[in-house]
Amino acid sequence: MRIAACFLALALIVCVFAQEFKGVTYKKPAGWDEAVQGDAKIFAPHALKEGEVLAIIITGSVPSVGSNWAKQFTDTIALANDGGKVSEEGKMETREGSGMTYLLQTLKLDHKDFGKHGRLYAQVSKGSRCVFVTVLIGKDSLMEKYGAEIVDFIGNLGFKSTPSEDTGAAAASGSGKIPTGNAPDLFPGSVGWLPSGRGVPIPAPTISNGKPVGLWWKFTYDPVATRTKAIIHIYLADGTRASNPRLGGGMIYDLAGQRAQKGNTGVGTFEISGGQIVERYDGFENKAPFTVGSDSAGKLFKIGGAGFHPLLPMTNQTIVGQWKGPGADYKFNADGTYETGMAHSNGDWAITGFNTGTYVMDGHLIMLMPKNAPRTVNVLGKSGNLLIMGDTFYEKR
Repeated sequence: MRIAACFLALALIVCVFAQEFKGVTYKKPAGWDEAVQGDAKIFAPHALKEGEVLAIIITGSVPSVGSNWAKQFTDTIALANDGGKVSEEGKMETREGSGMTYLLQTLKLDHKDFGKHGRLYAQVSKGSRCVFVTVLIGKDSLMEKYGAEIVDFIGNLGFKSTPSEDTGAAAASGSGKIPTGNAPDLFPGSVGWLPSGRGVPIPAPTISNGKPVGLWWKFTYDPVATRTKAIIHIYLADGTRASNPRLGGGMIYDLAGQRAQKGNTGVGTFEISGGQIVERYDGFENKAPFTVGSDSAGKLFKIGGAGFHPLLPMTNQTIVGQWKGPGADYKFNADGTYETGMAHSNGDWAITGFNTGTYVMDGHLIMLMPKNAPRTVNVLGKSGNLLIMGDTFYEKR
C-alpha cells in the first residue's frame, strides 16, 4: 500500500472504543493478538502462518520536541535502524488531521537479527506528546493483505488526557513545559543552561536481554567536596552508554549534543558477555564483572563493586514534602512553590540562607525559579526513598 493511500485513509478515521498503553490510546484490530515486551506493546494477526512476519510495535507516550516533529521522527528512525542496512527508502510524508500530525516512511532493511524485511515507521503527534510506531513486514503481500487494518490502527492512535491538560493547572501543580534553548557550552544545573529540545526517547530503566537500558545512578565519593554524590548514567539498547547524560527534554536524551561537548564527553559503548561488561569511552576501556540483583531499595546491577539503581521520574505527588540534603533542605509544595535553606534537626528552617521560589517539573527535569536569583534547570529523579537532583541526593524527612 502506498503512503499516499495511507494518509487518505487516516484523514477519515475517528478513534472509538480505545484501550490505553502508557498514555497512548489505541483500538486493537479484530483478530489480532497483543502483548507487552519491555517498554513496548506488540500487535500481530492471529492468523499468520508459520514463517510469516507482521507486527505493529508502539511505544508509550513521549514528549514532542516543540513543533520539530520531523527531526524527532528521523532521529528515532536512525536509532531503530541500528544494526541494519537500508536497501530502499521511501520519501517521508506528513499529514494533519483531527488535531494530529502524522508522519510516515517506508523502507527495506537487511538487519543482523531479523534478516531482509520491510518496515513502515509512523509518528503520531498532538500538542506536547507523540507515539512512535514500527511495523515489521516480512513480505510485501502481507502489507497488501493487512494494510487497511494497519492504517486503521495508526489513525485511531491518541493520547490519554491528564488533569493538567483538562484544567490548565500545570503551573499551579508544579508540572509543565520547560523552555528549550541553545547552550552547548553549559551543563545541566548551571545558570543559563536549557535543554536543547532534541534527542531520542529515554527508555524506562530495566534489564532487557541481560543488558541495562534507561537511566541509572550510583554513589561516588568526592574527596574535594568531601561528600558522597550521585552519578547518573544512561544505557541504550544499541550499546551506547554515557555518564552525566545531557538531556534534551524531560524524557529525551540529547546524544548528539553530549557527543559535541568539549573535552571528555563520557559517551561511549558497552558490551556484556560471559558475566563481564566492557565499557569504552573517551579513550578508556574498562572491564569488570557484571551482575544483576536487588537490595532493600529495589532492583540493581553491579559493575565490579559499584551498584547502579534505576532512576525514575518524579511526579506531582511524590515530590511534595521536605527533603534533607547535604547542607540544605528543599521543601516542595503542591501549589508549585518551594522553600530551601538550612534546617534544624526537627525540620524547622534556620534564618541563614533561607529562600523561596516556584518550580516546574517535566519528566526528568526540574526548573527552579528562586526569588531574586536566576533560574536553573537540572536533572531530577526518584530512586527508592531518595530524590536525586543533579549529583545530589536527598532523603525525605
